[in-house]
Amino acid sequence: MRNVVCCLSVLLAFASLNHSALTFAQEPATPPVTETPETEKSSLLEKWDRLIYVPFRDLKKVFDNQDASVVLPYAEYLDLMKRAINAVPVTTGNQDAVITSSLWNAVVEKDLARITVELRVDVIKAEGWATLPLTFGPSAIGSVEPADGTVLLKGTGEGTYELLLKGAGQKTVKLELLSTVLTSPEDRSFTVACPPTGISEIVVTIPEPDQTVKIAPVQVLLPAEDRAVEGKTVVRASLGATNQFSVHWNPRAGSKPVMDLLSSVTNQTSVHIEQGLLQSKTVLNYEILRGELRDVTVLVPRDARIIDVVSAAGR
Repeated sequence: MRNVVCCLSVLLAFASLNHSALTFAQEPATPPVTETPETEKSSLLEKWDRLIYVPFRDLKKVFDNQDASVVLPYAEYLDLMKRAINAVPVTTGNQDAVITSSLWNAVVEKDLARITVELRVDVIKAEGWATLPLTFGPSAIGSVEPADGTVLLKGTGEGTYELLLKGAGQKTVKLELLSTVLTSPEDRSFTVACPPTGISEIVVTIPEPDQTVKIAPVQVLLPAEDRAVEGKTVVRASLGATNQFSVHWNPRAGSKPVMDLLSSVTNQTSVHIEQGLLQSKTVLNYEILRGELRDVTVLVPRDARIIDVVSAAGR
């Protein structure tokens, strides 16, 4: 019995020794990765980011339901409301005030046109301030009347304004505008953007006499003898409903103002030589850029003889 026990002890010891040697010779194994609750949550969120949850089976019935509700951020709601308000056409039903007529008086002062406009406005809004949008384009506004605090002018953009009026009823608003006079080889002119009104009349005063004045658009030219001033040209016209008008004028004697001559010329000369004779032919092509060409002076040698001069536009 003792021998058996000893042998068993030796075998167990040998087996244990071999197992230790084998374990020491091998590299340590990587411990298994265990998923924590945070890892599981992150993986779940990544999956849900790629999904769209639709809690309805029949979307068409949902969109056709006028009693359905929509949830959206407040900033998007304000943006939608602003777009809807701007999309509503401006009519007398939603206007605070209406311009019934306008009277324009333009006086040219060198390179400047001083324009006075009288607007007759019917204020519809009874309480608070009535708002009336106006557009005058590049013209500068110098003054606004009346200055009693019931009429205010607010700039809203490039060439656009809002006229604020307090109190319902009829009001008369006067504005003074300044516009630049443009000069070209053909004429002088200025253009003004204006609010369209049903009745619109303009009086233009040019500081030079005998001027041909053209106003566009114009419906009817009105008599202006009662406004005539010595040494000046006065024109009166009815414009009608328009958002812009322009005034052009030039001297009545000609179609172009008096300006310094500016021209260019192209010279083409051909020479033919014979025995005892030198014959040349010259063609001058003038291009008038500004002003008027009345005569031309040509210099030739003293002993030369001019055979012929031909011109299609002169003599």
